Amino acid sequence: DRTNERTNERTTERTNERTNARTNERTNERTHERTNERTNERKNERTNERTNERTNERTDERTDDRSSRVSPFSHPR
Repeated sequence: DRTNERTNERTTERTNERTNARTNERTNERTHERTNERTNERKNERTNERTNERTNERTDERTDDRSSRVSPFSHPR
């Protein structure tokens, strides 16, 4: 009986260790995925901000260029 109990205990321990190892692997995978998602979101936000800034700068430059030009339709009086 004691031999069976010890065998069962060891089997249970090994099963629990394997279950814990698999659970930890899955948890780590999920953590990595979420971290990557968050990192990508932040990168995308920064890229979008930079793109918008550049677009705004170019628009401002174009607007400045246009306003500094003399219209071909304006006649000196």
